[in-house]
Amino acid sequence: MAYVRKTQTLVDDVANTVNSMMQSELSKRIEQTNFEIGTPLHDEVVKLVHKIEWQEAPELMGKLPDSWCRDISSARLKFENGDDYNSIRVDLESSDNHRMLFPPSYDKWSDTVIKQSDWTPLITKWILDKQKQLAENKETRDMFGDIESQLTKFLGRHASLNSAIKEMPELKLYVPDEYIRKLEQKSTPRTQSPVKSAVEDLDIDLDNITRLAVAHRLTKEK
Repeated sequence: MAYVRKTQTLVDDVANTVNSMMQSELSKRIEQTNFEIGTPLHDEVVKLVHKIEWQEAPELMGKLPDSWCRDISSARLKFENGDDYNSIRVDLESSDNHRMLFPPSYDKWSDTVIKQSDWTPLITKWILDKQKQLAENKETRDMFGDIESQLTKFLGRHASLNSAIKEMPELKLYVPDEYIRKLEQKSTPRTQSPVKSAVEDLDIDLDNITRLAVAHRLTKEK
């Protein structure tokens, strides 16, 4: 087995592998960031946004010449839900059948705020689905972020990839193939100083590290 020195590039490549796995996991989920044009949900949101933007003079909505209004192709929406952290921001696109004609005072750089009291049942369902999705995505990011942190700290305790993998064979699941090929080349054995177990010292969750990597590889093979 050839000696592969631990370098910052190696550490970064392992971290990038973890991040790539995370992105792959997130991409499996269908994320609807905008409202699909032509759906009842899009129609409902467009009507609601017009109502909000014209609330200072609702009697003028649809009565002024188009040239006097702001013809908007995309509006920035903010669905308020308690504090700002739980609010959801999304873009609303217009269509030929649903042009968005707003008052002359409309500021395209500001959010149209939609309070929870204005949500319709259809909008409420979309919000709940979106919140669930955001929560699941956060859980995934936190989980892989924790693994990246553990592996980075673990590699910091070793001078070579050889000693790191000897202590924690599960690490190979996150090491790019180019390093493994170098590692498996025949070479004169080197005498290595004993290293205190970093796995126990850093309280690394080997089961979780193995489970996520194996699940990722099984998905790639399908």
